[in-house]
Amino acid sequence: MESEPFQLKCGIRFGKKTWWREGVTFPFGQLSVTDECLELSSSTALYEIHYRFQRSDCRIKKSSAFLSRELWIEHSNTDYPPFITVNSFQQARLIKQLKELGYVVS
Repeated sequence: MESEPFQLKCGIRFGKKTWWREGVTFPFGQLSVTDECLELSSSTALYEIHYRFQRSDCRIKKSSAFLSRELWIEHSNTDYPPFITVNSFQQARLIKQLKELGYVVS
């Protein structure tokens, strides 16, 4: 049974290379997480973004960069860009919520 979603405004970056990514900044991205799936979405004049990951199909990795608020979403969905990150001013709260919902965060 799917839980009530945890939602958060965020920035979303995506691309084929780690050094060449596009995206939307806070507050134009929306993150929604349940115990079943994680969804990223945004609708702006430049981008229509909607990525959905089943909990079992993704891992969340904290950026190792100094003072970075990026969380990398590791996935194997070939329909999505290989590099997708989420930026949040509430990273600690987000990580806590992801772990409580059963996501792997490293």
